Amino acid sequence: AARAELRDLAALSSGKKAHKRVAHFQGSAPQVAFWQSKARIQGFVGGIGSGKTYSGAVKCLSMPPRTDILVCAPTYVMLRDGAWRTFWDVCAPYVKKHNQQRFETILHNGTKITWRATLFPERLRGINAGAIWIDEAGYVNETAWKVILGRLRREPGVMWLTSTPKGKKHWLYDVLVGKPDKHTEMFHSPTRENTFLPDASLELTAKNYGGTYKAQE
Repeated sequence: AARAELRDLAALSSGKKAHKRVAHFQGSAPQVAFWQSKARIQGFVGGIGSGKTYSGAVKCLSMPPRTDILVCAPTYVMLRDGAWRTFWDVCAPYVKKHNQQRFETILHNGTKITWRATLFPERLRGINAGAIWIDEAGYVNETAWKVILGRLRREPGVMWLTSTPKGKKHWLYDVLVGKPDKHTEMFHSPTRENTFLPDASLELTAKNYGGTYKAQE
């Protein structure tokens, strides 16, 4: 699989304590294309270990300064173990402060990231966001999706969805494949596309997965 490097993704600066370094991230060809997308709704759909959550975390840094970002996952456990942990692994140098009680993160460029679960979607109605990331979108129900979509009320008005495939009878398929428009773009990435994975991991899953489950995962 091809590798590509996305340079100058984000130059984050804010005052004396700013991190003035330019972000350099390596990724597969689908990841880099996803980071560079200008579509209003962007989907990154891939197999396990294809770098979906990593791609979503890096995408947060490509937003303009002072963007209000809402990051969602189906449950707080999935949010903590997936998007939030991955974000801290790769984006910690760009964090100015984090409020654990409010579950909000402020970057040095003034961007605010609000972390929320979708288990009770009605509790999301008070949020106004300029960008939204839904991780594990395939496990989010359609009611929650519609409520979250209504939170996108500010600029730049961008949403990205990261997930494994969930079949054709799902809102995610309708949005990205079944009923797409000129403002929607989707990127596929099989597990093998991520050349950063150990060969042993690929061999183990390929050997033990089969049928439709293998195709999905």
